[in-house]
Amino acid sequence: MSAVYRERLASAAVVCAPLVQGPTPHPCPSPYRRGVPRALRRNRVVLLSHALARDAKPHEAPKLSYKPHTILYTSYRRPGGVRRFQTRECDEMDIEAILFPYATRRRKNVQHSNIRFVHYTSAEAGISILENRCVWLRDYRLMNDFSEIQHGLDCIKNYLYEHELGKRLKLALEQCEPSLPDYVDMIVENLAEHQINSTYMISISEHGNIGPDETDEDLYGRLSMWRAYGGNTNIAFVFKNKVFVEESQAIGAYTSPILYRDIGGFQTEFSELVGAIENNIEILKNIELNLMRAYLLSVFHFAVISTKHPGFSEEREWRVIHSPTIWPSEILKPVYRVVNGIPQRIYEIPLRNIPERNFMGASIKDLIDKIIIGPTLYAKTIAESFIEKLKKEGIDDASKRVVVTDVPLRR
Repeated sequence: MSAVYRERLASAAVVCAPLVQGPTPHPCPSPYRRGVPRALRRNRVVLLSHALARDAKPHEAPKLSYKPHTILYTSYRRPGGVRRFQTRECDEMDIEAILFPYATRRRKNVQHSNIRFVHYTSAEAGISILENRCVWLRDYRLMNDFSEIQHGLDCIKNYLYEHELGKRLKLALEQCEPSLPDYVDMIVENLAEHQINSTYMISISEHGNIGPDETDEDLYGRLSMWRAYGGNTNIAFVFKNKVFVEESQAIGAYTSPILYRDIGGFQTEFSELVGAIENNIEILKNIELNLMRAYLLSVFHFAVISTKHPGFSEEREWRVIHSPTIWPSEILKPVYRVVNGIPQRIYEIPLRNIPERNFMGASIKDLIDKIIIGPTLYAKTIAESFIEKLKKEGIDDASKRVVVTDVPLRR
């Protein structure tokens, strides 16, 4: 960044300090012209990085560093008829708490309780993950229940168009910016195309006992998951939570908790969102327009794709989601694999740390807490294989990290 540009930023009192590193993607900044960003010229919200391109082209978004920063928003007041310019700080995590209250609450609970995650799969797929040091994000259309997208859309449309809450939401957004209600309509009507044709994901679940009387999942796993995933030789990777819940924009994939609600139950979370927006209009109305639009795109995108029928709630699912047509990634590139006879595009998440992007805790040694071998006649042979693979990754206590369950499940 040039000295002149740095001086301009300093004179505008820009405080650089968190990028939204976690479940929700950082909204795209507004188009930039050469020199001072439009956000500065209009005295609106400033959300900038240390790494703005030196010679940004017209309408070219700046390249962001992976350092946290603070939003400065401005407001004008006229006490006694005197016009005064006020600048206030609003951490981006505050914005996230306003617009993503459910996800924020769930993420904080995981961090506070140190909840781990688990991924159930076949032994064959598990060995492949360790050998290739990557996990696959697969096409949403090939997952278990493709009707989930329609369920999420039905929940959103019911309250946006057929309920008093929808009127309140649009009124609040109109007070922030008159064009936002129409923009929300456009999102909801067109977003399904992106989700149907360009969403890639992997499912994980919260791991561990909810109550004192439940079966020890570290020893036995979860019976319903053994029945549903991985076939006759299944295993479960138990992951530490760091890489899933810490704030990072490193790879362009985002962790989202599943909300288990039917259409009637969805009212609680929709009402919470509406109330949060109504109570924070003074903050939201000063966010630069394109940035606010990007936030709203994230809100409805993840609401649709992360809402499931409550009948599945026992799974306690989270999803790692990549939507390349909406948020392209420099790290995740498409490759083609044949799965169950179906050629398909997938995206590979590398299981390695990327310190220059603040993407840490992703190496096999850092990520895997334990591996549970599911009910199978070949448990000892499978366990030995995984122990050897972990040893090759420098894990000295590999034999302690691999657990054989003795659940007498009839296949």
